[in-house]
Amino acid sequence: MKKTFITLCVLITVSSAFALQVIEHKASITQAVVYNDRVEVIRSYKNTYQPGEYQVKLLDLPSSLDDNSVRASGSGSAEVKINGVKIESVYLDTTTNQRYKALEDSVDQLREQLKTYDDRTSLLQKEQDYLERIKTASTTVNPGSREGEKTKTPTVAEWTGLYTFYDSRYEAINKEIRGIEKGRKSLQTKLDAMQARLNRIAGTANLTKKNVTINFTVQKEGSLDLNLSYMMMGASWHPQYDIRVSPDDKKVEFTYYGTIYQNTGEDWKDVKVTLSTAQPSISGSMPALSPWYVDVYQQYYQKGYGAKMAMQNVAQSQTINIRGGRSNEIAYTVEAEEAPAPAPVSFSTSDVEFSGTSYVFVTPGENNIPSDGEPHKIPIAFENLDADFEYSAVPRLKQYAYLKGKVKNTTEYPFIAGDINVFFGNNFVGTSSINSIAPTEKFDVSLGIDEGIKITRQKVKDLTEGTKKIKKTYGYKIAVRNLKATKEVLTVNEQYPVSKNDKIKVKLVSPKFDDPEAAFGVKEKPNGLIEWKMELGPQEKKELELEYYIEYPSDTGIQGL
Repeated sequence: MKKTFITLCVLITVSSAFALQVIEHKASITQAVVYNDRVEVIRSYKNTYQPGEYQVKLLDLPSSLDDNSVRASGSGSAEVKINGVKIESVYLDTTTNQRYKALEDSVDQLREQLKTYDDRTSLLQKEQDYLERIKTASTTVNPGSREGEKTKTPTVAEWTGLYTFYDSRYEAINKEIRGIEKGRKSLQTKLDAMQARLNRIAGTANLTKKNVTINFTVQKEGSLDLNLSYMMMGASWHPQYDIRVSPDDKKVEFTYYGTIYQNTGEDWKDVKVTLSTAQPSISGSMPALSPWYVDVYQQYYQKGYGAKMAMQNVAQSQTINIRGGRSNEIAYTVEAEEAPAPAPVSFSTSDVEFSGTSYVFVTPGENNIPSDGEPHKIPIAFENLDADFEYSAVPRLKQYAYLKGKVKNTTEYPFIAGDINVFFGNNFVGTSSINSIAPTEKFDVSLGIDEGIKITRQKVKDLTEGTKKIKKTYGYKIAVRNLKATKEVLTVNEQYPVSKNDKIKVKLVSPKFDDPEAAFGVKEKPNGLIEWKMELGPQEKKELELEYYIEYPSDTGIQGL
């Protein structure tokens, strides 16, 4: 009897240990991997577990998450087998959303204030009508007076008092109405902005949530950091660059930023943000070519084509919502391992990882990015790049020397196409853009004008000859001078006209062209363009000559000179 009792106790103990234990938790976002058109959100829940069966339900997840992208994983000292993942939709009342309710109450208060303004305006307008009736009645003779009765005429003092009262009261009413209109306009602006925020919250699926239930078996006790990841739309990023060139030593400082936008309906608080250059919207498989046929056109109508196109047009006009509103079952096994110790984080730039087909930038520290759709800039990298500099000028259009740098990407990662802010010293030069630049590739950066190179262009000849055949000769002198203390390279671009008619002859007199393969000298370019490339020593001055003539019959009118 005693042995039977002990066996029964052991069975009850074992049964209790492996009874299903249900845990509900609101897991916070710990990491966000942002792509160019979507984001992978990772939530974490850390706990200690004894051997047994567990069901962890993660609550209040966004309804717009992609069900097919949901993945569960874990790391820690516990040995765990994940048996399945279930996704379900939950429909909420707007009153359960504190942020929505607070905004809704504020909107109601503003509308009540607008009603108060409207009521006061209506009352003042009625008072104006009453004043008008008093004025009309005081100036109208009563036709119903009995014969022999004398109508009393108001005295001057009574007239004066009446009109003084009328003018002062009317002016006071107008002044109050103007004040109400001004206050109402300001109030309406606040109401519109608050209503837009309210609509944005309602439009980002905050009124519908999803719960994800993870079933797993703990085979060995220990700690488990349970991670849930999923993809969703509503976030994107693009690169932005600052390039700063020192005017003294021409060193190039290059700062690489990631500008992030997110309107997922959830604020990212203390989240590790990772930026990826991968494009999930593009299939990783190469498309296959199909047969391409050419035939005689025959008009025919395919059954259901009109309805099909109409439904497609409606679908394209609606907001994208990925696979919402259904329940999936996903089962697979994960053997959890002890998580490696986190690597030290640099708070100035991002860590860069190459995954074979794309780059991943792990931004420094933890970031706070609200769901406001506004740009948020995070530093990715700060580099000192190699560059070659030279000056160029087009004196026919502007008599300035423009500094241009040919910068080399000496990093191990690419610069993605994006906008670039250019600084020369502490001066902002302007905004430009670059295409995608691979490592070791070079790109041009315009750094504006430099007054250290002086350029002048002067017309020295304007001669017209002939009677039956007109010959016009033009001559220019271009003077360039280096006022700097260093040797500089300068390219001067000029041009002479090109004839589009056989009746008009154009002949270049000077300059004479040099070997086109030479590093420096005068080179002929297409369409009448001329290029002088030269070295200018400190304080060195050079003069360039351009002369050409045009011949045409005297009875021919020409244009373009």
